[in-house]
Amino acid sequence: MKRRGGKRHDRLREGYGAADGKGSHNGDNSRPDAGEMDASMEAEFQALLGGHLRRWDERMQPPQPSLDALEQLVAGKKKAIHASLLRELLLLWTIGAVVISGLWMLLSSGVAWFAGLQAAVLAGAALFLAATAKKEKEVNPE
Repeated sequence: MKRRGGKRHDRLREGYGAADGKGSHNGDNSRPDAGEMDASMEAEFQALLGGHLRRWDERMQPPQPSLDALEQLVAGKKKAIHASLLRELLLLWTIGAVVISGLWMLLSSGVAWFAGLQAAVLAGAALFLAATAKKEKEVNPE
């Protein structure tokens, strides 16, 4: 059976104790505790880079925006929302005017056509409501 890892793997096995009893880290054929390794790595990291990172963090404070800048941001957002709502309202009134004009022309051309369209719209609305109510019962069976 071929062994994997090479010389580095052998040194690690000898340094931390292997299952076959060769080598030992602390004389009891066991690996060092993970907490001990974390603490030693943390101490080494702090010794090498801790001070530099703390000074870097202190220098890298993000600038706080001024009150005027925040007020301008809010005012710009409100203006954009107002314009969007106004455009949607204008579109709603335009569509409503087209629909009402079409129905008015249909009514003036003949009451039978108007009544037939109204009956078809009523039937379509009833079918739509029935279909959505059925789906809602499947989702929320109370």
